[in-house]
Order: sequence, then structure tokens, then C-alpha cells
Amino acid sequence: MRLMDRAVAAVLFLIGLCVAWKSTELPIGILPKEGPGGGFLPFWLSLGISLAAAGVFVQSFFGGSAEGEGADAPAEEPFISWESFTDILRVGIPGLIMILLTSTISIYFASAAFVFYCLFYVGRHGLKTSLSVAVGVPIGVFFIFEKFLIIPLPKGFAEPLFYLEWGSFF
Repeated sequence: MRLMDRAVAAVLFLIGLCVAWKSTELPIGILPKEGPGGGFLPFWLSLGISLAAAGVFVQSFFGGSAEGEGADAPAEEPFISWESFTDILRVGIPGLIMILLTSTISIYFASAAFVFYCLFYVGRHGLKTSLSVAVGVPIGVFFIFEKFLIIPLPKGFAEPLFYLEWGSFF
């Protein structure tokens, strides 16, 4: 287990550093009268991911794993069981589909469908709860990113819907 902890932590650390470096091509600070620069959110999130991954990597040498094993205890179980792998696939494949559909149907519709799937089919929540959250999450994301952070997200074919007058909300 510790070997996989280290491998995943190292990969996440490197991905985080690459994203942080790439996001510095855009302003990463707060711009006067404009809000956060285009690189603000990706820079700080990826830096946080890199720091967390570094912590996991270091902990794998000095501490135990999440299961409470000592640093020298041999890993007897496989990294992932078949049951756990199928659970990952039940969410991972629809997540990949969501990513692939984002540029076509918008991040808002794709995320609504993904959230509904995760809540209703995977989480077995009720229809009312699943629909409420699946509609509420994209609306919240819209106002946070488009209005507060002034970061446009992919809208695909639904872009004309976003030209409606949103001034009445503010």
C-alpha cells in the first residue's frame, strides 16, 4: 500500500506543479476592478494539491498508512479489490463522459447529468433530492465562476441561454 501511496502522491505532486506553472501564463493575483486573474484559481488549487501530495509522500515514509500500519509492516492486501475497482468504474466512466461532453453541451448540463447520476443511481438517493441537487449545483457554479470570479466556463450549444439578462439578480 505504501508503494502505491508514494506513486499516486508523486504523480499528483507533479501534475499540480505542472498546472501551477502553466497557470502563471495568466495573472494569478487579484486585479483591480476586475477580480481574480484567470490563473488565480488553477494556480492556488494546484499548489494546494501539490502540498497535500507532498504531505502524503512524506507521511508514507515516517508514519503509517491510513489503515494504521507501521512504516515497516508488509502490505498483505492488493492495492485495490475487484469490488472497489467496479465502484471506481461506476463513477469514473460517467465522469469521463461528462468531461467529453462538456465542450458540446456545457459544463452546466454535463455536471447536472453527472451529479444526478451519482446521487440517484450510485448513491440511491430519492428522485426529489437528486433533481434538486443536480439543478442547484450548476446554478451555484454559474454564479460563483461567471459572476463572482468572472471566469467563463464552457457553454457549448447552450451559450445563447447565458445571454439572458442576469442583472436582475444583482
